[in-house]
Amino acid sequence: MRFLLNRNLLLSVCFIFGVEKADAEIITFEHVNVIPMDEELVLSNYRVVVDNDKITVIEPMSAKAIHKSDRTIDCHGKYMLPGLTDAHYHP
Repeated sequence: MRFLLNRNLLLSVCFIFGVEKADAEIITFEHVNVIPMDEELVLSNYRVVVDNDKITVIEPMSAKAIHKSDRTIDCHGKYMLPGLTDAHYHP
């Protein structure tokens, strides 16, 4: 499956948990519902790994996790989508 979630996009999700900025921290969001924005669908029960503010892994929870993580956040009932941007910019 192809995702348009660019690894450089900021996240709009689960930060209501008070995730603080840390240097080179790897954060895993588990059981999150991902909205990829390239289709009208929701990817339910996924794992998203963010390494130093970049998305590095988007996989279903059924996949075996083979990456390390500094922090894991349980996001049952939460949604993740690409960060919002001003698409109408004038220099």
